[in-house]
Amino acid sequence: MTMPIDWFPLWLSLRVASVSTVAGLGAGLWIAYILANREFRGKEVVDAAVTLPAGAAAHRAGLLSAGAAGALQSSRTLVGNRFRLALAFTWKAAVVASLLYSLPLLVKSSRAALESVDRSCERAARTLGAK
Repeated sequence: MTMPIDWFPLWLSLRVASVSTVAGLGAGLWIAYILANREFRGKEVVDAAVTLPAGAAAHRAGLLSAGAAGALQSSRTLVGNRFRLALAFTWKAAVVASLLYSLPLLVKSSRAALESVDRSCERAARTLGAK
């Protein structure tokens, strides 16, 4: 007697992984570029806020993501009042948790790579028509 295969866990994992990868690449590379190439007030605060989940253990990152999900769907917060997101216990909450836990790794490594680029090479490329 064979049991039918339940494909839901596989499709859920693929959905969460693909959405968090695309969102993480977009947001992480943008944050890394801003931190590497711009000077602004509060830059250290942004860097610390991005790095914070990496210093936490996995269960603390889960609590952070649960708190973020709660703040996003609460009517008492600016974002929650504006968008009325229902995140708790959804696949979107898993995407938020995945982003919170993986974004620091992407931002730190991308920022280091972007800061190592020689600025004179960038200027020379611009004189040759590169954007």
